[in-house]
Amino acid sequence: MYRIGICDDNEEFCWRIEEYLIDYCSKIKLPIEIQIFTSGKGLSDYLASGGIFDLLFLDIELNDTNGVTIGNKLRNDISNERTQIVYVSSKESYAMQLFQTRPMDFLIKPVTPQDITNVINTYCRLFVQTKSYFEYKSKKKAYRIDERSILYFQSAGKVIHLFTSNGENCFYGKLSDVLKQINNEMFCSVHKSFIINTNYVSEYRATEIIMSNGVLIPISYSMRNHVKEHILKNQIAKKSS
Repeated sequence: MYRIGICDDNEEFCWRIEEYLIDYCSKIKLPIEIQIFTSGKGLSDYLASGGIFDLLFLDIELNDTNGVTIGNKLRNDISNERTQIVYVSSKESYAMQLFQTRPMDFLIKPVTPQDITNVINTYCRLFVQTKSYFEYKSKKKAYRIDERSILYFQSAGKVIHLFTSNGENCFYGKLSDVLKQINNEMFCSVHKSFIINTNYVSEYRATEIIMSNGVLIPISYSMRNHVKEHILKNQIAKKSS
């Protein structure tokens, strides 16, 4: 069951989005559970209490707060990277503000059934149909971790450090072998010592990347064009699916 949240102070808009979601998800047999919030405070309180959504449709111009503020709290205060945010607005001038909260999409009102279809198709392609795991051994034990939870890999000598939003794990190996196992649409080699998950890029610069946990990762000179193309392709794919 996939949990979907809708937050907009216009109840009629919420019901319409709910109707579009139920209609399309029933057609593709995607099991969903929907919860509606008509105030930013109601949603903020729910998230602060531990509530989690897989997908969240979040209006930016709420009466009692700003949707981007809620997105920032979700990512930075609660450290929630699992929830995929789809911002909704009647304006198009929020691009730079939204990038910091790593949204999956941005919809302009009025939202159509085709918009919702595109969002669900993108979510399924990135987080349902392509679900895969990374396997490694450490201290004679075998581990299996969902690739979507991995922020980046860092090599230090013969040891590889695997970082997730929940902490760090270590194992012996080579990054070249890691690259052969992981999803190359999701991950990108940016330096001889780093492989990143592009879904967790908070800020991209020509010579470095800032990850969602605040860590700054250098980009090798020889890899700059490759990294730029990979991140651009990742963003376009999210929009076009």
